[in-house]
Amino acid sequence: MNVGLVLPYLKAGGTERQARYIARHLQASGHQVTFIVSEATGAFAGEVQAETISLDLPFRKATAPAFVFRLVRTVRDRQFDVLLSRAWNTNMVTAIAGLLSRTPYVLFLSGPTERRQQSRIRLAIEGFLLRRASKIISVSSAARKNCIRAYDLPQSLIQVIHNGIRIDEIQTQADKSSDDVARIPSGVFSVAFVGRINHRKGLDILLRSLSQLRRSRDGGQSDSSSEIHAWVVGGGDPQPYRAMVEEFGLEGQVHFLGEKENPFPVMHRSDVFVLPSRSEGFPNVLLEAMALGRPVLAADCETGPNEIIDGDNGRLFPVEDHDALADLLLEMRENPAIAEELGQRARDTVRKNFGLQSQLSKIRRVVESAATSV
Repeated sequence: MNVGLVLPYLKAGGTERQARYIARHLQASGHQVTFIVSEATGAFAGEVQAETISLDLPFRKATAPAFVFRLVRTVRDRQFDVLLSRAWNTNMVTAIAGLLSRTPYVLFLSGPTERRQQSRIRLAIEGFLLRRASKIISVSSAARKNCIRAYDLPQSLIQVIHNGIRIDEIQTQADKSSDDVARIPSGVFSVAFVGRINHRKGLDILLRSLSQLRRSRDGGQSDSSSEIHAWVVGGGDPQPYRAMVEEFGLEGQVHFLGEKENPFPVMHRSDVFVLPSRSEGFPNVLLEAMALGRPVLAADCETGPNEIIDGDNGRLFPVEDHDALADLLLEMRENPAIAEELGQRARDTVRKNFGLQSQLSKIRRVVESAATSV
């Protein structure tokens, strides 16, 4: 089976990491896999163990027609048996390319798929393309329900296969030495945030919770021994958040580390992991933190976290509620035994329910079926 896997870039994100896992599994099963990307840039560019074809175009609305043209030409030239896509916008162009080249395609829903704000024309076009997929794989049950409702799709078209992770690989990466870890002081309660630095990921909510704790501590008197430090790992534009740090008087407490191919040493060294997102698909990074035995605090956004966290293996707080997050951070800091127990249960949850191999086997069967459906 000759598989084309379409991605916009090769950044160090959950979507790209899952795509690498899928490619490796398909290759180990005797199939040929080729990555097709808009631009061969990003932290994973040198890590992909498969041929990569770059279409040499920035992935933007203005370049979409040229992107589709180049993608169709590539698909025809390489005679792929099936196409895969793991991001919403690439799902649409992959579907168009699949239809024009008469190549079966499998699409992944890795986001929340809330489409109520879209125009009727756009919904009609997207529904047409989705309905003609060989199969759609949703990483969460809520995203599947959203998609079926938004596009009136047959329920049999969408199958839920949660993301899985390689626990052994994550632990090995976490044990590596890191200059960033050397900066984390002992005896100070540390919080890890790992994700794209943008509005959706909710870093501002974490900063507001730290500001709330700072204002309430000792009647406003500074006490460095009770400070909570945040270690921020991720790409994007940090400048608006640096301005918030200055406004809230959090200098020295919030540390921007930039995008990291290996964020796991920082996650492992931190006392707690926070995911304050306003929306998610199925947050891979949450599973990774849990696999490392970290207590996790996550916003109860529409899809993803509440399919992982049950209260005994982590804590959920209302979306955008920085006061509730502040209370949970205080609980974790003041009750290390509770935090440790949550971390242990989190690790057990991932080992029991989110092992990578079983999830990849399900995906492989879907892809193989799609490739032979024509």
